[in-house]
Amino acid sequence: MTAFDTAPGEGLQRNIEAVKGVLAKHGYTLRGEDVARISFIQETFNRGGLSITAEYASPGSPGGIPVTFTDLMTATDKNGQSWSFLSSEAAYRYIRELHRKNLIVPLVGDFAARLPFAASVNT
Repeated sequence: MTAFDTAPGEGLQRNIEAVKGVLAKHGYTLRGEDVARISFIQETFNRGGLSITAEYASPGSPGGIPVTFTDLMTATDKNGQSWSFLSSEAAYRYIRELHRKNLIVPLVGDFAARLPFAASVNT
């Protein structure tokens, strides 16, 4: 994680252009507000770096102890096993391949709501 933390933040605009290129390649038409939102998100992650938390861009949001990206990537279970996709080269390559094949589906929602998580997946 130290190598990531000390890596230069340059290339942000190149990353934004790459995201736009991938979306265009798949036939998505981006409006100005879409590009602005993509840029905002990329810039937020660039500024927050590995210390980014869920509250980073929304100070004052309710929550407990802020957990950083570094905390999540270096956490271990009670046996000392790390399950992060960055815990090993093999774990990283496995997740990278899933992304490459477009096999990861992001879930977005209010998981604190009354509807249990399992029911939201089945709807």
